[in-house]
Amino acid sequence: MVRYAVRRDELWTWYWLAWKRTLWLYHVAIIAMVMTTFVLMEVGGAPGVAVVAGGFTSAALVGAMIMYPQLRYTPQERTLRFDEAGISYERGKQSGRLSWSRIRSVARAGDGITVTGRGQSAFIIPGRAFENTAVRDEALSTIAALQRGAD
Repeated sequence: MVRYAVRRDELWTWYWLAWKRTLWLYHVAIIAMVMTTFVLMEVGGAPGVAVVAGGFTSAALVGAMIMYPQLRYTPQERTLRFDEAGISYERGKQSGRLSWSRIRSVARAGDGITVTGRGQSAFIIPGRAFENTAVRDEALSTIAALQRGAD
């Protein structure tokens, strides 16, 4: 069992690490699609206007993707339990269960652990949730083994 509350700075750090790994591809794809669509549809009547409009629209969409985790942020304490069937979680009055088939990865991220779902949602467990790095590393090993055992 792990009990913790995520801080905003830890959420930003997680997003930055996720962006460096894969999220930047989504942002580039969005920019390319919007710019191409605006130019091909001649938004604004001229290619230059279409590029400017596409640039602003792309920036707004990418900005919304970046802000979404921050807007959904809740400082409530979370409790996670891991077993052979998956993860049980509690956050305030919310609780639920995820099977390991819905988990894409378990990895060390910064000084903590990130359990990422198939839809890019994640449990961000900060390093301070563990007594020390040895306990964190043991937890990471156990959680990863449980996930691998379910495949």
